[in-house]
Amino acid sequence: MNDLRQALGRWPNAPLALVVAQVRFEPHPQFDPQQVADRVQQATGERYPRLNPLQQFSVILGLGQPGVVQPPVVQVGFDLRNDVDNEVVRMQPDALTFMTSAYQDSTHFSGLWRVFMAALCEDRALTVTRLGLRYVDFIIPSPGHVPEDYFLDGLGRSPACLGDQSPVAFTLYDFPRADGGQLRLQYGRGFGPPSLPPDLQDSVLPPSSLTTRNSGDLSAVLDMDRWRLVNESLSLDAIASEIEVLRTDMSASFRGIMTSLADTEWRLSSNQGES
Repeated sequence: MNDLRQALGRWPNAPLALVVAQVRFEPHPQFDPQQVADRVQQATGERYPRLNPLQQFSVILGLGQPGVVQPPVVQVGFDLRNDVDNEVVRMQPDALTFMTSAYQDSTHFSGLWRVFMAALCEDRALTVTRLGLRYVDFIIPSPGHVPEDYFLDGLGRSPACLGDQSPVAFTLYDFPRADGGQLRLQYGRGFGPPSLPPDLQDSVLPPSSLTTRNSGDLSAVLDMDRWRLVNESLSLDAIASEIEVLRTDMSASFRGIMTSLADTEWRLSSNQGES
């Protein structure tokens, strides 16, 4: 198991905080969340000993009548978690999601993903509707720098004509891809230690090395989400290949926006290959 004090991936000072892979598919009795969770546990041994129900509840806003009974909490799936809350496999009737803040490298990640897909698919093809891969990075600048110094083309910088750099900023970009998919990039800048995006707050614990450093200074969160709609019947091997295509694009895109400062501080001293 990874030491939470170490940087994720093979770069010695990588800003990576979380990796998420997801496959969405047409519901089928074979993909009952409880049954899939059982098969994942059988395939992974003691890696994910905690099985937690995934619940959903509704909040009704407006002028309700007195005495109206609120809708009950509904169970919509299961989370399989490890003991230190840095990995979770989430099973829902139409989706399987893997979230990890214990990322080692792409080979290790791909190996785990194949295990989950084998447990999900068993011996049949899966009618996939959407595939996605998401990387979240915590940008904590070194003394004398600001988060925007690590990215090219003014990423995250506020309009100079309006004044000095805004201490709090948020930008979102959507880039269509040739395969019909999309790369969404979100960048948020603020004070103190960074945190996961709101929709991922209940996922896993981020690496402590990225949440306890420079707690009084500026930091930023870079959230890159690469996905595509599929609507095809795919085998386990085909699903694995599709995720690798998304990863390759994400890796190239991230490297393409890095400045020389980012390269020096995050990667340069590493001779361990790709992340």
